[in-house]
Amino acid sequence: MKRLYFFAMLVSLANATNGDLMIATDTKSMGMGGVGIAMPSGALASINNPALLSYMDKREISLNATIFLPTIETKTEFIVDKDYQESDSSLYIIPSIAYATPLDDRWSMGIGMWGVAGMGVDFSSAENGSGLFGMVTDLMIMDIATPISYRFDDFTLGVAPILQVGMLNIEYQTSTDKHHPYDSEVDYNIGVKVGAIYDWHNGLLIGAVYQSAISMSYDSSEEPFSSLKLQQPQEYGIGVSYSIEKHLFAFDYKHIDWDKADGYREFGWHSQNVYAFGYEYSGFESYKLRVGYNYAKAPIETSDAQAFNNYLNLLGFPATSTTHYTFGTSYQYSKDIEIDTALIYSPSKDTKGRVLKTALGDIDISNRHKELSFTVAFSYKF
Repeated sequence: MKRLYFFAMLVSLANATNGDLMIATDTKSMGMGGVGIAMPSGALASINNPALLSYMDKREISLNATIFLPTIETKTEFIVDKDYQESDSSLYIIPSIAYATPLDDRWSMGIGMWGVAGMGVDFSSAENGSGLFGMVTDLMIMDIATPISYRFDDFTLGVAPILQVGMLNIEYQTSTDKHHPYDSEVDYNIGVKVGAIYDWHNGLLIGAVYQSAISMSYDSSEEPFSSLKLQQPQEYGIGVSYSIEKHLFAFDYKHIDWDKADGYREFGWHSQNVYAFGYEYSGFESYKLRVGYNYAKAPIETSDAQAFNNYLNLLGFPATSTTHYTFGTSYQYSKDIEIDTALIYSPSKDTKGRVLKTALGDIDISNRHKELSFTVAFSYKF
């Protein structure tokens, strides 16, 4: 299909957080800095580590919706600085839904759909002469997965086959023509996530995950453009959680191989090491409180030797966020119904890169953006 409008409505997303990946896809993890490799938190968490399914004692259906509010401003600088132009891509809705059930004392399985990654800008209304060429970009990634787990006495293994669907849209305006080389092009491919959990039976859980790279190719019908390969990179990580009385502490480390992924490697992206910390307090009768912190050095590193990449990345795909502060709550409405919320704030980050050296002076591009998102989830056990 040339245009997949229902997909755009389902997983619209811009300027995700660790590169083009959301720091988390379930609300409880979002409220705790994105931790989740070793933290059981329901059906939606099965995409974090499929082995977590073994900690579900009932069937559960969960859905969440994220309101994502990025503020993206960009300008070019040559002799006389231009004013910052603000992207019109400033409001997105990202839903996810999952179902999971124990099959017996050892087997559990689930199915779900998650908006997992994306980024984009809209400078179509930028001032003439701003050097931004009316750039409009959208990259949207959705995962459909069917996780399954098997529990031994202390050790659990899980696997989640993944069908990944992606959509890429790029538009820009030159002085004479409007170009649309990638007109909401859609592709899909398969991958897999595998995970493990070891339970010490004293409140301590240790987990590990690996997700394969998934290749996408977006065709162009406009010369001189050709098919663009963008490969969502392989990831691996370890996590630990420890619960004692009314307190839960969790830490995740994750590595994302951007510099080995087709497309991102050519655009000069560097691999990321992601560090996530989370804490939950459950000392109230019906409420839980969560806080968290997430840090990863941005995959975009500007240098004079990568002038074209500087321009492309900072104008069209500014994945420059590094630090995220998170807050969350849970409300146990009844024995089987829970409502969760999460707030994620990424403070303003300024990035500048050289585009061209000339006899009259240097041409630079500067980008600054911050992120705010709010998520609410509804879970029902039966």
